Amino acid sequence: MKIFRMIFITFLINYMKSSDSNIVFVYEHVRHGARSPLFFDGNTDYLDRFGKQWEGAMELTNVGKREHYVLGIHNRLKYSSFINFTKYDYQEIKVYSTNTGRTVQSIQAELLAMYLPGTLPKLTKDQLKAAYPPFQNLSLEVLDEISELNDSTIINDINVFPIQYSDPKKVQINEPANCPYMKQYQEDLKTNSVTVKDFVSNFISKYGDKLKEVLNITDKELNDFEYIETILAEEVLCNYYDGNKLTDFFRKTGFNESEFIQDNRLSKSIYTYNINLDEKTGIMSASPSMREIINYMDNIINNKSQAPKMVMQGGHDTTISYIQYFMKHVFNIPIQHISFASNIYFELHKNKSESELDKYYIEYILDGVTKLKMN
Repeated sequence: MKIFRMIFITFLINYMKSSDSNIVFVYEHVRHGARSPLFFDGNTDYLDRFGKQWEGAMELTNVGKREHYVLGIHNRLKYSSFINFTKYDYQEIKVYSTNTGRTVQSIQAELLAMYLPGTLPKLTKDQLKAAYPPFQNLSLEVLDEISELNDSTIINDINVFPIQYSDPKKVQINEPANCPYMKQYQEDLKTNSVTVKDFVSNFISKYGDKLKEVLNITDKELNDFEYIETILAEEVLCNYYDGNKLTDFFRKTGFNESEFIQDNRLSKSIYTYNINLDEKTGIMSASPSMREIINYMDNIINNKSQAPKMVMQGGHDTTISYIQYFMKHVFNIPIQHISFASNIYFELHKNKSESELDKYYIEYILDGVTKLKMN
C-alpha cells in the first residue's frame, strides 16, 4: 500500500498546474440518484412505513432520473471542448456500472442529457433491409409507423448507449461475501464502536418513545443500529430526497423536520464510515479504482495506447467512499456525506505552453467543489 501511495503522489507531483490549459481526460464516479428504500417488509403494495407508494425496492425514482439528467447537462456543457457530443463515438467515452438497475438507469439518464437527439448514426440501404425482427405478418399499423422512421434507427434519433458492468475481478473487499473475514470484522466494529453506541443511545433517548408508538416497532428493533440505519433512516432519507416532506409523519410525531432529517443523514454516514468502511478496508477497497484511474491518465500522457477521453462509472455511496478514504489517507482531504447523485471527477489538464515536466496537472472534484489541485 505504501508503494501504491507513493506512485500516485509521484504521478501527481510530476504534472504541474497552469491557468492556460485544456482538459484532455475526465474520470467520473457517481452514486445513483434518489431511490426507494431497501426493504418493504413483505408488503406487496410497496407502501413504505409512512403510507407512500414506491415502484419497488431499491428502484430509481423520477427524482433520481432528473438528478442524473442535470449531471448530464453539466457534463455536456463543461466537456464539449474535447468531446464531440453531436455524435456518439465509443472510442471517446467508456461507460460502466455496477449490476443494479438503479445505477444503470442513473447512467442512462446522464447519457441522454449528454448526447441529445440527433446523435444516432443513420442506417444504410442494405442495413434497412435487415432491420426487421423475424416476426411474421407485421400489421399495417406497424408498417405505417416504420415508414416515418426513414433511415433512423429510433424515432427522434435517440441513441442507445453501451453500458458495461464493472470488471467482476475487481473485488469490493468490504462485502463479506467476497471477503469472509470481513463479516466478523464488521460485527466487531458495530459492537465495539464508541461512535455507534453513543449515536444509538442519543437517538433512542431523543426519538425512541414516539417512534415505537407511531411506527409500531419493538425495543429490540429500536436498539439495533443496523435497523435504524437500514430501514428507518433509509426510508426517511429516500422519502426526503424524493421531494416528500413527510408532513403526516412529522405531524404525528411532533419531531422537528430538519433536525430529524439531519440525524438520519448522520446515521447513514456513521453506518458507511464506521461499519462498512473503516480506514483499513476503505484504503484496500480503493486500490483497484485508483490504479485504473492512474493507468488511464498514464496512457494518455505517454501515448501508450488509444485511451478514451472520458470514463463514467456508476456506483453507490460505498464505492465513492473507497475513493474518499484514499484521498483522505494520501492528501488529508476530509470525508463528506455521500448523497444521492453525489459524484467525483478526476480531470487531467494539459498546459498549453509549459516544459515537458510541467505539461500536465490533475484536479479532484467532489460534488462540484475542487478538493485538490496539484501545484
